[in-house]
Amino acid sequence: MVSLQEKLKKFVGHRWVVFVCAMWDMSFAGTAYMFGSISPVIKSSMGYNQKQVAFLSVAKDLGDNVGLLAGFISKAWPVWAVIFVGVLQNVVGYGLVWLVVTHKLPSLPLWTVCLCVCVCFISISIALVINLINSIINFAFRCCCLDSVFHMKFD
Repeated sequence: MVSLQEKLKKFVGHRWVVFVCAMWDMSFAGTAYMFGSISPVIKSSMGYNQKQVAFLSVAKDLGDNVGLLAGFISKAWPVWAVIFVGVLQNVVGYGLVWLVVTHKLPSLPLWTVCLCVCVCFISISIALVINLINSIINFAFRCCCLDSVFHMKFD
């Protein structure tokens, strides 16, 4: 008879469960279009002018485009480690912005808030890249072209 622990391990490792969790992860990680919703709050709460908000937008775009590094990191690190780094960046980045906006921390210099926003959006890119890689690996047709692209062996 199969134990409950073995059944649970098989269920959690099933590709559809991993896919659903990846979709939840991507929906909860925050998205690139969310900046339009939070920038007026940041602007009014911190007393920024439009030029300073534009700097934050540039930091957002920079963080959004650094997601390429997540693909390179995922080749060297295990998936759980890359996801952990992304979650840590998400919590630190959005957490600091939230603490500053709610005045639980004193007002930070603009470059620090830009760095926090950049880190937030790097974490979103990491989540998207890792979830895409996992989905490709889990649902890939067993063909030689994917083996050569990812330099991985599919069982």
